[in-house]
Amino acid sequence: MQKQGARWTAQVRPDSSARVLRFYVQSDSVKDQQGGAAGWGRMIYGADGEPVRGAHVARAAFLRAHYEGQAIRDTLMRAYRRERALHPDHLVARAHQRALQAQQRPARADSLRGAVLARIDSVRRQHAGDVATLREVQRAYFALGRRDRARTVGAAIAEAAPRSPEAEMAAFRRATAEGAGPARTKKHADGFLERFPDSFFESGVHEALFNTYRDAGQTEKMIRAGRRWIEREQVNRARAHRQLAEALAGAGRYDAALKHARRAVEAAPEASRRYSFYKTTSGWDWAAVPLTPRERRRHVRRRRGRERAVLGRIHYRRQNYAKAAEVLARAVRENPSNAPGWAHLAQARDKLGQPERARAAAREALRRQPSLRPARSLFRRLYAEQHGSEAGLDSTLARLARGHLLRERIDVAAPPLRLTRLPTSDSLRGDSLRAGALDGKVLVLDFWASWCGPCHEAFPHLQDVYEKYRDANDVKFLAVNTSWNDTKARARQFIDEAGYTFPLYWDAGGQVAGAFGVRSIPTTVLIGKGGRVQYREEGFSPRRYEEALTWRIDLLRGL
Repeated sequence: MQKQGARWTAQVRPDSSARVLRFYVQSDSVKDQQGGAAGWGRMIYGADGEPVRGAHVARAAFLRAHYEGQAIRDTLMRAYRRERALHPDHLVARAHQRALQAQQRPARADSLRGAVLARIDSVRRQHAGDVATLREVQRAYFALGRRDRARTVGAAIAEAAPRSPEAEMAAFRRATAEGAGPARTKKHADGFLERFPDSFFESGVHEALFNTYRDAGQTEKMIRAGRRWIEREQVNRARAHRQLAEALAGAGRYDAALKHARRAVEAAPEASRRYSFYKTTSGWDWAAVPLTPRERRRHVRRRRGRERAVLGRIHYRRQNYAKAAEVLARAVRENPSNAPGWAHLAQARDKLGQPERARAAAREALRRQPSLRPARSLFRRLYAEQHGSEAGLDSTLARLARGHLLRERIDVAAPPLRLTRLPTSDSLRGDSLRAGALDGKVLVLDFWASWCGPCHEAFPHLQDVYEKYRDANDVKFLAVNTSWNDTKARARQFIDEAGYTFPLYWDAGGQVAGAFGVRSIPTTVLIGKGGRVQYREEGFSPRRYEEALTWRIDLLRGL
């Protein structure tokens, strides 16, 4: 390879019998949800040296399934543009491109989606008997969120090609439908297995039977289905052993549960951590990505730790606390990031009358997952026993959460804030928001609408947090009405009648919400003093809302 400025050039001479060439390139240009590098960039080239049709779309599908954030959305848009540059008629790339543009421009969303939807409908009519084209039409409908039309097209494909992947998937969905009783699930499962005896989805059918029997309390049938699932599982036998072990423990079959939990530990090295895609006759599929020896050792160690933690929990349920503590201690050494494993280790040590060691394990659990309820309740009790009261507990929990809060920051650029202050009884003026007034401040943006029930539940808690920082010069709250099916009058009336005093802003056309990628409300966004988005929380959960928001604000104030 040669480097010329920012570009690397590689000359490759594949074997003359090669039909496609797949490259694996380590890249740090995209970050995953845990802040690490996305890992392997993937592209597939044909004999003519050009990417195979759909390769850019397949790469985008992989990224969309595994990562999130503004950086990924930009990468997706580039992938779709490149696909259309090579293949202007690629419906799926066009549909995804317009869907992303509609998210970024809410005011034009209907026209953007409508234009490409009309094109997809036209292609569907013109190629009603062409299975290959209908597959692309189906994926294009999915890209626009038109699942009803996609299902209709899928049914047409299944009817035209009874042995096609679409027909197989339709039968699989019937066999694994949630909510069906054991008899109905068994009927559809038998039909699927008879029609597609060598299907890749065979293990999924047995898993569905296992889950149905488990939920119905039919232990013997559950065990038989679980064993068949393990025999047919091709990707992750450790997971099948683990779920059967947990179900057996729940049924009081501890000896059998321990046996399968140990087998889960033994099978842990088989499971792959990363996947790539490859071309098939009907589309694209996934395959395991090769790991370096160091990555594989680390991966195997962590997987064993995860499965061993289940083994320790079963010993705990059997009230063998000494063995549980021994096994769980080894599990967290193998997989230190497993917060529930630390919490169960703390519980086992507490049962053994080891308060100091139990406190230490609970502390490690809370460092990794501050909201973990078993660890919090145990640590609270042990803290009070040690200190004679709970004085200072909140500050201790905040210190333990600091590392976790730092790791979960997303740290992406914030779009411009073009908002208008709505006059309320607490604020009589409706000035536009001045960008300079926000420099060097921690911003708390809460996107809402007056008709949103969860927003109503969240506001009393938001008001309490606002009161804590009302006089802080470096923290500013903005309750942003998205204007989705709402009016300024209704927004002001709701705030005034409820007596809330936090600042209210109007997002005309939902443009700011769209720029921040808000898809549902309420959504809370925290921007640090440097003007970058650090946290984003969708929905509302009353448990620990105020505590979590306060921790994040205090952390950003100190950075």
